[in-house]
Amino acid sequence: MTRPIPSTRREVVWHNPSLLVLASLAREPKYGSAIIRDVHGSIGVLIFPATISVTMVRLEMMGFIRPVPSESKRLRKYELTPRGSALLDDLVAGMGAFVIEHARRTRGTV
Repeated sequence: MTRPIPSTRREVVWHNPSLLVLASLAREPKYGSAIIRDVHGSIGVLIFPATISVTMVRLEMMGFIRPVPSESKRLRKYELTPRGSALLDDLVAGMGAFVIEHARRTRGTV
């Protein structure tokens, strides 16, 4: 199965579901459905439930997020781990450096 080609500038910029999940969890633990609503409400990007599920499994396996203990066996909230928080900080710093370098190259400004 091939990934659909992003059709808008916003989709191209935010075509990294891992970054979106980490950023959504930065403030507080959330369920997958709450992450979908948060991302859509804050930046207007719709992430499909299957994408969230796969992304969260991968992030959990790598130690960037973890489930919050719960009574429910079906629904689980997730939170950032210290490792996930550090990764998010690095990603944001890298994006900031990219923006500065792009401005320098294209506009001659910093």
